[in-house]
Amino acid sequence: MRHRAFTLVELLVVITIIAMLMGLLIPAVQRARESGKRITCLNNMKNVGGAMIQFATSKDYLPGYVTQRAFLGTGNFVGYVPQLLPYLERNDIYSNYQGTGNLFSVGATSASRIEVLACPSDTNLTLAAFPDVLSYFPNAGMADVDNNSAVPLDWADNGVSFNQAYKGQSGNKPAIKLSLSDLTRKDGASRTIMLGENVSAAPFSSTVDVTGHWALTWAPAGNWDLETWRCGLTWLAYATPTAPTLGMNKQITSAGTMTATDAQSFWFTRPASAHPGGFHLMMCGGEGKFFSEDMAYTIYAALMASSNADAKVAGSTNTPPTSIGLPWTAIPLTDADLQ
Repeated sequence: MRHRAFTLVELLVVITIIAMLMGLLIPAVQRARESGKRITCLNNMKNVGGAMIQFATSKDYLPGYVTQRAFLGTGNFVGYVPQLLPYLERNDIYSNYQGTGNLFSVGATSASRIEVLACPSDTNLTLAAFPDVLSYFPNAGMADVDNNSAVPLDWADNGVSFNQAYKGQSGNKPAIKLSLSDLTRKDGASRTIMLGENVSAAPFSSTVDVTGHWALTWAPAGNWDLETWRCGLTWLAYATPTAPTLGMNKQITSAGTMTATDAQSFWFTRPASAHPGGFHLMMCGGEGKFFSEDMAYTIYAALMASSNADAKVAGSTNTPPTSIGLPWTAIPLTDADLQ
């Protein structure tokens, strides 16, 4: 008995069916993979946030986004991560840091990385060869402004983690320190951002190439302008509710988008992630949530301020302009704003 072979038409039909199935399967696999990365990212932020809460419980104040390396003398600073190393169960790195002033031993590579500091969806960071990559940044209020000896660099009601290393050129300004109990007396820990993702930030330098590698690090680089660890998530009192111009979650992809100097004005003034559709924010009460990139900037700013009613523009005694529609006074944040 002879077996009939496939005709060309039948073969093409089978191939078409297989291609259609693959077309349906591959996106589903990619969505499942990204969903897993989102869960890992959220767990990472919860670990870092938990370390910040442990630090605050032990010290009675939340860590600053930058502080002095007192044992190395004046002029040496570190960001928020080295302060958390004992609470992230990395006493090995912390001990080396205390003994030598170096955060890593000579020859350290990505094998030494603290994984909870890097979002798995951020290819800039996960592909970096260095161990000190960073995806998450503390709520630093508004950007510091040092133009008046009568006012601090920033106001305690604007954020959570402040500059605790620099007293200001205009006067002997004290460091701002907030405790967890301070937050409960303000807007509430569950309505104040502690940490946020930012994968489109870049070093503090007006000469940096905006097409260059975006990966930020938390270890000192030995250069004040390029020490990217001294970064915090900030907010600005823009003139309109639609700012910043490029929107939430927007990443810079080419030099033609804007100059490095222009980019500095918003690098740290809104969250951005490699997750489709939104980003994670960690609240001071320990809750981590995924927010839509369509989130109104006014809501983001209100969640950044630890006390909406008392927020003031950094470097000034003026309150943020009412034209941006921020709910500073009679309009409280609702539970829907936290979804």
